[in-house]
Amino acid sequence: MRRFIVVFNSVVFLLVMLFFGNANADQAMDPVPGEPMAPDFVLPAVQGGEHRLSDYRDRVVLVYFWATWCAPCRLEMPAKEKLYQEFGSDKLQILAVHAGPGGEAMDEFLEDVPVSFPVVEDASLNLGEWGIKALPTTILVDTTGQRKFIAIGPRKWDSPEVIEFIRERL
Repeated sequence: MRRFIVVFNSVVFLLVMLFFGNANADQAMDPVPGEPMAPDFVLPAVQGGEHRLSDYRDRVVLVYFWATWCAPCRLEMPAKEKLYQEFGSDKLQILAVHAGPGGEAMDEFLEDVPVSFPVVEDASLNLGEWGIKALPTTILVDTTGQRKFIAIGPRKWDSPEVIEFIRERL
């Protein structure tokens, strides 16, 4: 049943993109007005242990809010992995924050769409101060901890334009 739902959601998403297009797909990210500080968090990682955002202050971090039921998240996750491989974790860190409890659905998702960057779980949805209104949402946090750029909706994270955009911020 889970596979049917994932396939159904993916087909619906692709049909919507075919008919209406995705105006944001080729655009990298938009500036965050006021460049506020990113609220720190400590979240358990699927791979074990915990991750604290402030532990990455020496790197640019893409904080990626997603969920297993989100068809666009499933489609863009492999491109995020390519982006992560392009730069390496010493320059760019991606923290994939699953919105809500993950459990078996997240394990199956990550088995189908494996990634090498940390995946953390916001099971209680405690990160409300981030103001996330849609999934997927990705926020670029600079080395000082400020939220500089945001991408609401899917992007082509492995496109030359996005790679250059990220490269200019490292």
